Amino acid sequence: MNKPQDKAVAQRVRDSITALSPELARAARWVSAHPAELSVQSMRRSAIAAGVLPVTMTRLARALGYSGYEEMRHI
Repeated sequence: MNKPQDKAVAQRVRDSITALSPELARAARWVSAHPAELSVQSMRRSAIAAGVLPVTMTRLARALGYSGYEEMRHI
């Protein structure tokens, strides 16, 4: 079952995905589809699962308005 915080991240992804680069959009789709995994995995592991470089996860978090990956992950 999704938590309200999961929906907050998913909503930010939906609101922003069309403005993201293809690489950020790939990461965003993974984040939206896997909120439970995002909350427990390291940035590196999430990036591997999404098929992007770890730095892309940080860039995605910042593009979505978070200070970094850890803040996005904890939300």
